[in-house]
Amino acid sequence: TPSTPTTPPSDPQLGQVCAGIAPILPGEMLIKSEPSKHIGGHDPRTLGYTVVCGSQCPANVRYAQFFYSNGEFAGAVAKYGNFSGNGKPRLYGAVGQAPAHNSGEIARKAQGIGNGKLYLQTSIDRVGATTQCKEFNPTGRNGSL
Repeated sequence: TPSTPTTPPSDPQLGQVCAGIAPILPGEMLIKSEPSKHIGGHDPRTLGYTVVCGSQCPANVRYAQFFYSNGEFAGAVAKYGNFSGNGKPRLYGAVGQAPAHNSGEIARKAQGIGNGKLYLQTSIDRVGATTQCKEFNPTGRNGSL
C-alpha cells in the first residue's frame, strides 16, 4: 500500500473531523456520484454516493462519513456487500446506519462552501488526532481500483 502524504485541513471546523487530508491515489478506492447501473428501480442507493474499497479502507469497514470543506456533515455510506472485482467492501447511502442522501443536492451545496470539495473519513476514528480523510470532487468518479 503506498504511503499517502497528508496535510492539515485549512478550515478549523474541518480539522475537528479530519486530522489529515490526502488525495485518492490509484488503487485506493473509487467514489462515484452517479447511479450504479446494476441497481434498478427506485432503490434509494441509486441517489447517493457509492464507495468501493481498494487498498485504503480500514479492515472491516462498515460505515464512513463525509463532510463539506467547512466541517459540516454532508452524508454517510455503509457496507452493503463486497465488490466482485476485488472482494473489498462496497458502501452506499441508505444502507445500515447511513441515511439516504442525494449526491446531486450535496454537490450543489458543496459548490458554495470553501473549495467545493468533500472529505471522506478513511480511518476507524471519527474524530481526533489520527482521523484521516480523503479529498474528493462531489461529482463524477474519484479514484480507481
